[in-house]
Amino acid sequence: MYKTKKFLLASTIIRPCNFSDISGEEASKINFIKGDVTKKETLEPACNNVDAVICSVGATVGWRLPGSLANTPRNVDYLGVKNLSEAAASAKVRQIYMLN
Repeated sequence: MYKTKKFLLASTIIRPCNFSDISGEEASKINFIKGDVTKKETLEPACNNVDAVICSVGATVGWRLPGSLANTPRNVDYLGVKNLSEAAASAKVRQIYMLN
């Protein structure tokens, strides 16, 4: 018998999205959890009870944006992915897929 697996997809969303627009038979199988890879406390609950994490995050600004470090490659691509990996390891997630 096929076991349904639970996946966490960590992706960069540049602008606010309305996920309630998703419809159809498959929509009831999707559970959206808002998180931020730069904030560890949002990742631990998201990683609980999942079989795998799919990570496709990416910074949207350059290395040196005056006045803000929130969405730089260092904070998102390095520290954010590190945060996500640590949260997944803490939750004993068996697989992490990195998309580039």
